Amino acid sequence: MIRFEIKHEYVEVKDNITNKIMKERLEYRKHPLTKETTRINVSRAKRPLHSHPVDSSEFKNNEKCLFCKHNLKKVAHFTTKPETIKKGEFVLFPNLYPFAKYHAVGILTEKHFMKLNEFKEDHFYNAFKTTIKWIKAISKKDKTEYASSINMNFMFPAAASQIHPHIQVTIDKENSNIIKKILRYSKEYHNRYWSNYWRDLIYEEKKTKERYITSFGNIHLIASFAPLNNNEITIVIEGRQKFEDLKKEDIKDLSKAITAILHKYHDLGNNSFNFSFFSPKDKDLSEVYYLFGLIGTRANINKYYSCDKGFMEVFHQEPIISTLPEDLRREFL
Repeated sequence: MIRFEIKHEYVEVKDNITNKIMKERLEYRKHPLTKETTRINVSRAKRPLHSHPVDSSEFKNNEKCLFCKHNLKKVAHFTTKPETIKKGEFVLFPNLYPFAKYHAVGILTEKHFMKLNEFKEDHFYNAFKTTIKWIKAISKKDKTEYASSINMNFMFPAAASQIHPHIQVTIDKENSNIIKKILRYSKEYHNRYWSNYWRDLIYEEKKTKERYITSFGNIHLIASFAPLNNNEITIVIEGRQKFEDLKKEDIKDLSKAITAILHKYHDLGNNSFNFSFFSPKDKDLSEVYYLFGLIGTRANINKYYSCDKGFMEVFHQEPIISTLPEDLRREFL
């Protein structure tokens, strides 16, 4: 039922420096659910970039950081009590520049700057636990089923406006485009095969052992077959459809999973990433959908930053990737 489709071709290019004919392998992969194409050429990771690495000591000045403890009174506050929501070092408050009906920012830690291997499970446990409680409260207050997402942009290449580690939470009346598309294809898959695509994905990836990484309880980590970002991992939460379905143990396991991924990204030499988790507004999705998230690395921080998204991603909406999912899985073993 699930097909992992790859087409490849070799492109010949003459290198005028070495005077050799180079054969570049180009892969076209179709997403097993949506059938959208991702292009992979691992040689692109070796191409020269006009870059200059940044010393992390440059990030230590936190005098003007709005997310540091001494400036927190300056950030936006909720219009109802409590004006900010706290758990441990985690602080949740409204985004002053929202792009959703409810849009909050959550500070993960009092520490101004962190390397990826410095993140701890508690950072994410406090964030998800508090955020999901807030999402539930909003739905109850408005008596409305909302679509919600929990997201993170870490460092400037990932579109973070602040160095200080933080998440963003959106609550909206409509599903975002990706969830509209995923739900449409998941329902089509169920109608055709009388099966849950996400349950089948876990089963098939475990069976092939090519991209399945590991599990933490109900949390499954799979190197995405047709990724949108480099080093992308699909995090599938088996048997859950919405944030409100997550139990305490699920949140603990999810926090362990995210922390393990970030520590491995650090080992691989990465220092910037995005993640998003998607909770649809729809009810009764147990036969067609599992709650899932995507996490992937972005270009490393450098003084002359070169964006890793170009015309193919921005206008053609077709990702160009330089890491193989199968290689990423091996890095975790």
